[in-house]
Amino acid sequence: LSNLEQQVDRINTNIASITEKTHVWDDVENKMNMWETKVSSIEDKIDDIKRSQDCAMLELDKKYEIIPQVDFTIDKLNQKVSQLGSQMQVMDNRLISLQDNLKESKELETDIS
Repeated sequence: LSNLEQQVDRINTNIASITEKTHVWDDVENKMNMWETKVSSIEDKIDDIKRSQDCAMLELDKKYEIIPQVDFTIDKLNQKVSQLGSQMQVMDNRLISLQDNLKESKELETDIS
């Protein structure tokens, strides 16, 4: 009977130890659940950042696609301005020539009179 009582006491001690460990595991489980929630939240934030960066990269790509077109347009404008400059030089030379001719004809008129 005494032996049986000792075994019951040992069983009670083991049950108490298991119950105590169960509480510890409950705490660990709660902490693990919190970590899982935080990790999931961080993953969501990372996905949001990736999406926003992808959108930003698409916008940059669109802007960079325009650059060659703008460069080509600027080259065309430079050519037009250069042509206009040449035409202005020709007109300036003609005006100078006309002024010189007018001056000479006035001098001839004054000499004749």
